[in-house]
Amino acid sequence: TETESPIDIGELIGKYAFGDVKKE
Repeated sequence: TETESPIDIGELIGKYAFGDVKKE
């Protein structure tokens, strides 16, 4: 489902990146 839902991955990466930036 990961490859079938590119939007999900993008949102996950975005949230992860945002969290990393906010954490730092």
